[in-house]
Amino acid sequence: MNLVNSALEIFCGACTGRPLFREINNGKGPNLRLFRRQLLLALLLPLLLNCSSALTQAQSISFSSPVKYAFGGTASTAITAGDFNSDGKVDLAVANQDSYNVGILLGNGDGTFSAASSFSAGYSPRAITSSDLNGDGKLDLVIANETGNDVSVLLGNGDGTFLGATNYGPVDRPEHIAIADLNMDGKPDLAVAGFGGMVFVLTGNGDGTFRTPTGYATGLASTSVATGDFNRDGKPDLAVTNQDSSNLSVLLNSGGGTFSAAVNYATAPYPVSISLGDFNRDGNLDLVTADIGPYSNGYFGGDGFVSVLLGNGNGTFQGAVNYSVGTVPHSVVAGDLNADGLLDLIVANAYSQSISILISNGDGTFGSAINFGTGDPSTPFAATLGDFNNDGKPDIATANFVDSSVSVLINQSAAAIISTKSLTYRISTTTTKTQSSKTTSSPKPRK
Repeated sequence: MNLVNSALEIFCGACTGRPLFREINNGKGPNLRLFRRQLLLALLLPLLLNCSSALTQAQSISFSSPVKYAFGGTASTAITAGDFNSDGKVDLAVANQDSYNVGILLGNGDGTFSAASSFSAGYSPRAITSSDLNGDGKLDLVIANETGNDVSVLLGNGDGTFLGATNYGPVDRPEHIAIADLNMDGKPDLAVAGFGGMVFVLTGNGDGTFRTPTGYATGLASTSVATGDFNRDGKPDLAVTNQDSSNLSVLLNSGGGTFSAAVNYATAPYPVSISLGDFNRDGNLDLVTADIGPYSNGYFGGDGFVSVLLGNGNGTFQGAVNYSVGTVPHSVVAGDLNADGLLDLIVANAYSQSISILISNGDGTFGSAINFGTGDPSTPFAATLGDFNNDGKPDIATANFVDSSVSVLINQSAAAIISTKSLTYRISTTTTKTQSSKTTSSPKPRK
């Protein structure tokens, strides 16, 4: 170990400020044999760290076995986290497709949740998200109702209960929702991905009500939407996944809540979910999609993918780089799971009943998937992040379609890791070097 530390000091001499030749050998001058050994190890060190990277990642990322919660709903398709009863603890809201309702699980602050209550939504809820829509300081819910061709707004009372749903449409087969101030008037608006190949914008009035939708053409079978400033002009733009055309559409904000024509970028086959973040720390937003993968003989089979598209900062994106995950991935979320300041990827794999975690290297690339089960049966359609036990680390919850449950996995990871490109190393007993930070969230699918 002393030899490794010495090699690190040589390799990182600029950090320590120490001379390359050190007076050793009891002050009798440089021990050249020992120095040659140290220098050789220093030269090999990057290779050794790279080779051990995947093992270190696997050892450093750890989650508890899943704990399941049932709540009386049927066919859970989507999930969001937030403090719905204003007690400072993270709660969960789940959209249930076949029972036409939303289930609320109130958090106890220790990683467990109380018995659920439910509230009616529209027909076939496919997606759910939360925000303060009317400026009263309480979280409200927005649900996309696929067969109802509308979105439901449930205003929060701040105690874990909600007012009756008010529906807005028409929106052709809504699959997913994002909330942002799209027209820059200080009021939250809605962007809704519609399976008919459109993205719809509903302008907010600031009191929890919304105006008639305006539609913009995208690709074939749009499944999810994310908002972010892709060209750094201060206005939120749209990115939409198109399942059947295996691409994503980028629509730049023209001002006043209107958008330019879609520009499309290829992904792996059948993208169904999208998230964003600055994955290579260049100040530009990047995109990631969850892609179901090849469809043949009437079914999906084999491993799916996530596609990472790095942003150029001018509204355009580089070509997709694909990473294998589990079978039929339905949702992707970005967040810093191991407190190294880098955004990792969390993917819900429906058919393999698992979560795939891809650790960020900090340069826009990611390590191989590390998988954690969500319980059998489960079929996780969606994932969300939240600090459920107040230990400062993001935990994972999934909405499970087959058994209509929620799986909660508590983060037990170490505080930081050594990854291939994001190096955290010890130079001496008192000097440590690390990197910086950020987080995000995500959406939904079909077929």
